[in-house]
Amino acid sequence: LPFIFDDSGNIVDNSTIRDLGNFLHVSGNRYIGFLSFALNYHLGGLNVFGYHLVNLLIHITNGFLVYCLVLLLLRAVQIPSSSMAVSPWVAFFAALLFVAHPIQTQAVTYIVQRFASLVTLFYLLSVVCYLKGRLADNSPHPPLSLRGGEGGVTRRYFWYGAALLSSLLAMKTKENSFTLPFMILLVEGAFFRPLTWRRWLTLIPFLLMLPLIPFSRGDILGEAERFASD
Repeated sequence: LPFIFDDSGNIVDNSTIRDLGNFLHVSGNRYIGFLSFALNYHLGGLNVFGYHLVNLLIHITNGFLVYCLVLLLLRAVQIPSSSMAVSPWVAFFAALLFVAHPIQTQAVTYIVQRFASLVTLFYLLSVVCYLKGRLADNSPHPPLSLRGGEGGVTRRYFWYGAALLSSLLAMKTKENSFTLPFMILLVEGAFFRPLTWRRWLTLIPFLLMLPLIPFSRGDILGEAERFASD
């Protein structure tokens, strides 16, 4: 598909994305999305193929993250070992359904809808990384606990940091990522009971990100953001 509808205001007629220097100052709720358009423009101008290719790669990556998420959730609920053999298949078909579902067409073919697919990537990545940290050594201890051995501690810190970074990137991509800290809280409360005060402490950094979206309305992208309806 060529550039259509909101593509014009956000990409074709958006002078901001034509100079990467405009992105030295990190501001705006959709900074990461616009930066991805700027990188596309820097590499291929307004050649529509490059924009569609990036959208497709993001969508495929999201499918892989869905696969990982399902596997990790099945580990978290501690299903019987006799059922673990089918877990990869359950995850595979869940990811296949996500990738092939017609509802995803717009997020892939409509270029400006990269905001939706890209925030999904960081959203899923954050939850996946958090689960990886919680399941790093198959122990019930909090993700930042010093128990479980040095290797387990290192892994937990790494995945916890990756989850925080992914959450930050999600919130700088699209506003619906505002729900992400609550999703992390839901995952912790649903799959890792009881929710002790130590675990509450590890969730505080995610909750502290909540003001980022309402306080990031002023940005360098000027009038371009007015055209982004989704």
